[in-house]
Amino acid sequence: MDFKLPVIPSALALALSTTVSAQGVSVGEAISEWPQGQQDTVQMMIEKYGEPSGATNDRVVWTESDGPWDETIVYREAIEHEFPMPHEDYLEQSVFLEVPADKMDELSEFDGSIIVYRTEGRIAARCDKEAANFLALNLAHDIINDDKSVERAREEYADAIREMLSGTTPEIMSQLTFEPMDQDRAAAADVSVIDPDEQPSGVAGN
Repeated sequence: MDFKLPVIPSALALALSTTVSAQGVSVGEAISEWPQGQQDTVQMMIEKYGEPSGATNDRVVWTESDGPWDETIVYREAIEHEFPMPHEDYLEQSVFLEVPADKMDELSEFDGSIIVYRTEGRIAARCDKEAANFLALNLAHDIINDDKSVERAREEYADAIREMLSGTTPEIMSQLTFEPMDQDRAAAADVSVIDPDEQPSGVAGN
């Protein structure tokens, strides 16, 4: 999914060079040796969501933006992904949403770049474009709610990407079509199976 990126304004380039990360270096310094695609994505996220919450040599993270995401991460390292066409995954964006255990296999079959942090109550999509993450999570939500089969969701994913390649971005790729949950509703803390009396003092379970 290789699309031409907009020219980044000089003011934004200045912001990249001056925004300070948690490690005391600027974002520009942190990503200076990253592949160009990942650098461009960091710039686009700054333009859209403002300064990141932190940056290291392997990732840049937003956790307090005004956008729809609970968390956005741009990774230095990309993962090769062939569906629905060859591309690299390095932009992960997540929301809080309850995912029943019996839907985990279906979500994995739909798209291996859907990541479920079920205990925490977070579901994420990792691709190379924010539009593709909107698409993946919207279709994942439909699978969770039995509104679409895995096969139908994969077909609609590919159709939407074809439409974007033709120059038109469908609505399903421009925003979330569902309301994310509060974390306390989405989280699945599971059930303890070990009596507290069995645990040695000061030892916590995993």
